[in-house]
Order: sequence, then structure tokens, then C-alpha cells
Amino acid sequence: MAVTAVSRKIPSLIIITQKHKRLKHHLCPELRHVLFTGAQDHRDRVMFKQLKTRVKGNMEPGPQLPRRGNRFTRALAVLFMALIGWRVTGGLPNLDKFIIVGAPHTSNWDFVLVMATATAVGVRISWMGKHSLFRGPMNPVFRWMGGIPINRQATQGVVGENVRAFHGRDKLVLCITPEGTRSKVREWRSGFYQIALGAGVPILLAAFDYTHKAVALGPVIEPTGNYEADLAQIKAHYATIRGKYPDKW
Repeated sequence: MAVTAVSRKIPSLIIITQKHKRLKHHLCPELRHVLFTGAQDHRDRVMFKQLKTRVKGNMEPGPQLPRRGNRFTRALAVLFMALIGWRVTGGLPNLDKFIIVGAPHTSNWDFVLVMATATAVGVRISWMGKHSLFRGPMNPVFRWMGGIPINRQATQGVVGENVRAFHGRDKLVLCITPEGTRSKVREWRSGFYQIALGAGVPILLAAFDYTHKAVALGPVIEPTGNYEADLAQIKAHYATIRGKYPDKW
């Protein structure tokens, strides 16, 4: 899609951007000039290119990754993240299947950041939810958003249900919060690790860094089977990361 076409589809967001004074501090100088001086012809040429500066890592997903969206939806997501002052750093591995561990999980805003990041980089990220949530009119909506219904009463349990999902799909990127809740917990649940082992997939560490307002992607961990040792390595990565509510972490 041409950049001009993209800009024509979001005039209201451009107006919002121009009125959002705080945003000036989060944009590169050229984009500040374009959005706040009204240089329409110049804006059309550089808007999408400069919006991509909010994504500091691997903007273009590899061919193995499950894709979703188009240039317009990606630009929209990047603009949304710019409006709230957030950015994406790092990148996604070029793999067809892996688990993303998202932490610290202390707020419902974390889910918004996950969806915005996935849309910004053009990748379909899945998440698991109670099977009862997928009944009625919301079923197609949740599935479109990447939801996978999980029956906690199933014989194979939550781990088995997710392993089965990996085995039954050609491509799957599953995001899991290891705490399992937004409340403070003493120990992480080991389900994410057991799923990775059972499905034979690596784990990408993703951090919700509210101090620097960044969703940091990477590194990738290959489970060794030694849960204690691997967990210590994973937790060390998050040791300096502050969530939205640090007292819950």
C-alpha cells in the first residue's frame, strides 16, 4: 500500500497526533516537523518510514513466522504506540513455532501492549483462554485476536492442550505470562516450560519495561530439561525490569 494511501486513511489520527503535545518528546526530529508543521507533501513521503523508528528491532518478520495484517494496520499500531510513548526493541526469531514469555505481568495494559506489538511487526501471536470465553458471539472475535480455547478439565490438562495445539498447527507463536495472574506470586508456574519441552519449541523472553516504556524482545532460550537452571537464567534476565505495578512483581 502506498504511503499516501496510508496517510489518507488516518487523518483523524494525524489530527490527534498534532494535538498530543507530549508526543513531541517521543518522535524523531523529522517526524516532529512533518506532523506539527502541516507539510502535507513531505508528510506523505516519510510518515510510514519515520513511524517505524518506534520499532528499534527487527521490523520485518521472517518468512517462517505466522503473519497477520498489512502495511496500514502495522502503521496504525506503531502510531498507537507512539501516542502512548512506547516502543519495541529487539526482534522475533525467524521460526514457525515458539513460546513467548511475557513478564512482568502486573496490569491489563500488558495485554494491550502484546496486541499492539504483534500488529506493529505484522505477526500473529496466540494466547490461551478458558474455553467458556469462546462461547457465543465473542467466539470469532477472540479467535481472530489469536485466542486458543483451553479446557482446564481435559484429561491431558492445560499443558497437554497446548502441546496438542502446537502439534496440530504448522505455525504457532504462543504468548504466556509465567505468573499466571496479575497479583504477586512467590513462584512462577512451570506450565510454559513444560509446554516448550513437550512441543519441542524454544522460548522467547519478552519484557514489559515500564521504566523505559519499551517492549523488549529477546533473547531466545532453548529448554535443556533442567528446569531449575533454566528458570534461574530466565529470572536473571527480568531482574532489573519494572512492571507497571512493581509491588506486584
